[in-house]
Amino acid sequence: MNKTLVKEQEKIQFICQIKNLINQLKASVETVVELEKVPTSLFANTGLLRFYLCNNNGDQISANYNFAENQWLVDTEKLGFNWSWREYFYQLRALEVTDSCYRVVTSDRYRDFSSEVLCKTLSLRLDDNRILLVDIAADKL
Repeated sequence: MNKTLVKEQEKIQFICQIKNLINQLKASVETVVELEKVPTSLFANTGLLRFYLCNNNGDQISANYNFAENQWLVDTEKLGFNWSWREYFYQLRALEVTDSCYRVVTSDRYRDFSSEVLCKTLSLRLDDNRILLVDIAADKL
């Protein structure tokens, strides 16, 4: 029983760490993406694959900011791609009628298009027009 309790406590601590990192990402993209405000050392060993921004229609309005080998890599290939068909996108939009519209919504596990890694997407409303989406390896959550 103690091993199970410790494992659950570690998982909860990790989730809190990820939420703090998402809030730091949120602060770094309030107006324009300013990655230099977020030290890369904070993201080491978190399983973070990338983050990007979408508008309310689900259209990707920023590059993918991929995190690999302790550095940010900018990839514009998915700019303009529409993600509104993803279930988590509807869940986030549905929260707009509640007081919880600025909470993090977590997707189910799925296979990442580019890396084939099993991952989850964490989404958070930034403001009335933008949504922050963060892809993270599912084995970390």
